[in-house]
Amino acid sequence: MKQSLRLLCTAMLFLAVTPMFSQISNDNEDEVNKVNERQIHAFVPGQAIVKFKDESSIQVQKNAQARFRAANINTVDKILRDFEVNDMEKLFPTATPKSQSQLRRKAAPNGQIVQESNLDKIFWVKTGIQSLDSTMQMIKRLQELPEVEYAEPNYYAYITADMPVEIPQSNLQTEEQKVRKVPVSIETTESVICPNPSNNPLYDTYQYGIKQQNIHQLWNKPIINKKRPVIAILDTGIDINHPDLIDNIWTNAKEADGESAYDDDSNGIVDDVHGWNFAEDYYDLTDHNGHGTHCAGIAAAVDNAIGIVGANPLALIMPVKVLTDKGEGDFATIARGIVYAVENGADIISMSFGASILSNALTDAINNAYQTSILIASAGNNGVDIYDRLHGGTLYPAAYFHVLGVEACGQNLQRASYSNYDPDGPFYSEDGIDGRNYEIQVPGDKIYSTLPNGKYDKLSGTSMSAPLLAGAISAL
Repeated sequence: MKQSLRLLCTAMLFLAVTPMFSQISNDNEDEVNKVNERQIHAFVPGQAIVKFKDESSIQVQKNAQARFRAANINTVDKILRDFEVNDMEKLFPTATPKSQSQLRRKAAPNGQIVQESNLDKIFWVKTGIQSLDSTMQMIKRLQELPEVEYAEPNYYAYITADMPVEIPQSNLQTEEQKVRKVPVSIETTESVICPNPSNNPLYDTYQYGIKQQNIHQLWNKPIINKKRPVIAILDTGIDINHPDLIDNIWTNAKEADGESAYDDDSNGIVDDVHGWNFAEDYYDLTDHNGHGTHCAGIAAAVDNAIGIVGANPLALIMPVKVLTDKGEGDFATIARGIVYAVENGADIISMSFGASILSNALTDAINNAYQTSILIASAGNNGVDIYDRLHGGTLYPAAYFHVLGVEACGQNLQRASYSNYDPDGPFYSEDGIDGRNYEIQVPGDKIYSTLPNGKYDKLSGTSMSAPLLAGAISAL
């Protein structure tokens, strides 16, 4: 189904039950994770993201030990030596240059055109320095070079839910269990999405959000397209062996059928059988936090008479770990995860995290992803409007006009007091200041879902709203 039609149908579905300017609920106000003033401008010390112009001659040279040596431009090399840069690599190693005529363009729902960008000359620069001031000095000098399109800090991003208890390492699966080369069908044999949701024991008692938003009305319509939609969950990882998730975990067929410790699909990543851990550059997708597993269950828990059922129990879940066990990440890692999800066929990308700084690198990744995928992100939990950047009201990627920014409401249909909001209304509106926009309001308060080690519990935040919307859209 075309992306624009999906978005229109979803807006109509949610508009039917959610007041346009609802009152505010005070439920759970102090439990959710907020972006504080210190975090708003926080970035990784000693790191920068630099994009060189398409016509530049930038070319990384390394020594025999594969360590960074030079960048092939004298003015750049001098700056890198002055700041003791010890590593410089392409942010998107598989990106290839395109001519202007090859770059894709796509209209957003507000009519604005989103232009794809070349990604092949964006570099992740790392030094041994730990001073924030020195990092900014290096970036400033790089920005002044005529060969540079932009240079920026590698900003931090944070989850947008109340923090689950960190899962002890000893309670998780053994190393052998983490990669389960079980083929998962990309087509369904079912005639409808979910004929008897009440067979799942937690559905009737706990899963108010699905019924409140009439998502269950989609479950009995005849399935015409048998291809199962793929939802990429960019988060803290996923317990891929959870009994309510295991049968819906996406499988990279070439890697699953290939050789161990070999890059069978030639994407520069070895053994990404079920996704990839970009936070640690490793195939281990284990969720030591719980946030990612919770989001995955909301979107697509299996209809198997166990526990809960997801908004689309036939969707495939692509685990892309971009956040650490503490629930934080950085834009370089997140941008890599976004591009990976797109390259591996994600129809929808669900992002329950954010930061208040507008990043050029993240924008490039988002713009490219928008050409083929529906993008959904949480609006954040600071309880202020989208134009209040100072207090964390502007949260990216949700604030992009071509990303569905999701606010949270509770069981009473009132906006959760902790939820950031768009004063122009929770549905598509004219571009606001700098094009910032949140589009829709979805249940996010006390949402029951999966947690690692076969467990279940409720969490609250706009983090829970985003995957509920992702599952609903995938069911259209």
